Amino acid sequence: MKRLRLTIYLCFTSIGVSVIYTALDLLNNVYYALPFYSAIFFGPIISLILIRNSHFLMAKILVLLGASIAIFWANISDPFETGAILLFVPLGIVPFAIIGFGHKWTSIGIVIIAFCLFLIASFGDIRAPFAQNPPQYYNQLSLCLNYIISVTISILIVYFLVRLHKESELTLIEKEKSVTEKNTQL
Repeated sequence: MKRLRLTIYLCFTSIGVSVIYTALDLLNNVYYALPFYSAIFFGPIISLILIRNSHFLMAKILVLLGASIAIFWANISDPFETGAILLFVPLGIVPFAIIGFGHKWTSIGIVIIAFCLFLIASFGDIRAPFAQNPPQYYNQLSLCLNYIISVTISILIVYFLVRLHKESELTLIEKEKSVTEKNTQL
């Protein structure tokens, strides 16, 4: 249930990011990525609907693959100076946190897909045909925003995993105390 809650938080984070980037682009007269932001907005909404209908794994896979494609698209359409490449970092962590060990091969597959998209975006000679060169201040603002998003999501995931570990540890300590007390009583 906790992993599901984390998935929901990440869906709302994606929706928020799409709204922030849409506003940033509209304020700076950068229009080429607006259709892309609508995909970032509606993909998590579809995942939330799937969660509501108890299709948990499918919802998680959809939001992760959607994020992979969205980050790839950002990297081939935005200048390198925007730091969109930073968004691949949390994408290597998130699948293991929200899918869990029970479906580790699904997590590994999604990470491999994201890694391949990273390699193509970084070393492939692919640029979106409509890509523009936005103003320098836009690139700097995007770099800061992409850094903040990457660090925030990474911290959220690490915090979630540490908290999950701590709760498991406390449960084990309680069980150990109970067993010790029962042994003493015997």
